[in-house]
Order: sequence, then C-alpha cells, then structure tokens
Amino acid sequence: MNKLSEKYSLPSTGSSPAASGALKKYKWSEITQDAKLKAWLPRRSKPEFLAFKSLLKSNNIEPIDVWIRSNQLIAVDGYHRLEALEQLEKEEGIIKTFQIVPHNFSSYEEVYLWMSSKQQIARRNLTPWQTTYYIGHAYETRRSRPGYKNEEGKTSEIIATEWGVNERTVRNAHLFFTGIERIMMLNEELGLNIRDQVLTGLTRAHVEALADSKIKLVDPQTIEDIKAALAKPKKKKAATKLTLSTVDKTISTFKKKPTTKSWETVKEATDKVISALNQTLDELKDQIQEGS
Repeated sequence: MNKLSEKYSLPSTGSSPAASGALKKYKWSEITQDAKLKAWLPRRSKPEFLAFKSLLKSNNIEPIDVWIRSNQLIAVDGYHRLEALEQLEKEEGIIKTFQIVPHNFSSYEEVYLWMSSKQQIARRNLTPWQTTYYIGHAYETRRSRPGYKNEEGKTSEIIATEWGVNERTVRNAHLFFTGIERIMMLNEELGLNIRDQVLTGLTRAHVEALADSKIKLVDPQTIEDIKAALAKPKKKKAATKLTLSTVDKTISTFKKKPTTKSWETVKEATDKVISALNQTLDELKDQIQEGS
C-alpha cells in the first residue's frame, strides 16, 4: 500500500495512540499542533474564524487527519478546528470531541506532498494567490525528493497534469512560491500576510521577481520595503561623450581666433571631460564596493 495514503490497521486494545483506533473520540488537547505544518496552511480572516467557531458549537466535528509519529498524533489538517475547539473550551466551557483519520507518513516531505495534492487543496476555499503558492509548493516538494528524476515525465508535467494547468503555469507558480518563501525566511508574518492577501500592494509579478537571488532583500518589514528592493536603480546620467581629442580641437580653434568666447568654449569642454572622468571613477568605486 502506498505510504502516502496508507492508514493504520488499528487493533481494538492497547494504550498507544495507534491502538486507540480511529473510532475513539479525541479532544483538541490530545492532538499535537506542529508549528511548521500550521504555518503552511492558509489562514482564515478574523470574521471568518469567528463565524466558523460559532458553527462548531451546534455541529459535529469532522474527523481530523493526523500523522502518527513517535507515539504522537500530529495534525496534518484541521488546525482551524483545533484552535476553535480550544477557545470554546477555555472561554465558554464547551468540550467537543472528534474522530481522527490516522496516516503513516515516513517524513515531512511525504506530509507536504499529501497536503499539497489537488485533492486536499481543492477542499479549501483558496484565493488565486494561495492556489498559486500551493501549486509551486507541490512542484518544489516533488522535485526535492530523492530519486525524483526517476519518475516518469518531468516534474512540471506531473504537477500540470494533476492540476489541469500548463507547464508554464507550474513554473511561474514555483517562482511565486520561491518569492513568498524568501520573504518568510526574513519575516514570516509578512510573508504569510502577503500569501494570504491580508496585505495588498504587490502584484504577482513582484513576488515572482523575488525568486531572483540577485535582488537584495534585507529585513523587510512592510510592502514598501519589498517594493524598494524591487525598484530598478535610477540610471545615472550618461557621461558626456567627450574625449581629450575634442578638447584639443577646441583649443586649436581658440588659438586661431583667441577671443573670450572661444576661451569659454575651451573651458566648458574641459570641464565636461573632467566631470565625465570623475563620474566614471565614482561608478568604478561603487562596483568595487558592491563586489566586496
């Protein structure tokens, strides 16, 4: 049986989580919430979460998928349910239980592959940005697996077929995913807020551009910090294309007709050449500093 979809055949007796079986009812406090997996999932807005929590009061709780690892039940789904159940118990004394759907994953990579499959993502009410992020994540996770090159077909083809999109969409989604991840490495909350469009002001092209490691991004705190990093540096005014030979010609003209006007022409030409040379020296100095 494929480990990605394998579920434990659980005995009816025993003290371990696996032995408890899927028929047992669990409380939120018996489920381990993994910070990495929780952050990976899309978040609800505050109004959406409050409405969701209100619905749970009078409705049965859907089973929660868990990864049984080291005798722990680690949630791989249902984090909003767990958070809402925790608040209901602590704030209103309402205790509700639920069943679990146990999975036998062998690694986080397999968990992410399962979580980012179209079957799982399609269950969520995602924005286009979130969908793009998760397609990119599916691509990155699959191609990062040992031996992925031995799979039939290119990774982008596999993901494109699964999602019903073309390969270019998959590659662009991977750029988008990489851009978001780069922000999250520096400021996780900012990255999540951009992914979930809690904050707006960037285009998808902006985020995709951040996949280029040549773009310097240091400790971004706001959207404006990211825009500033993406902004193309203003080109310095092109140096006047004057050479010393130009000055020599001007001097020759002055000698033929040494007037105040011709002298001013010589001085102007000389000043421009000196200015152009100084600008070139400054540019070379900047290049040296950038490379150090």
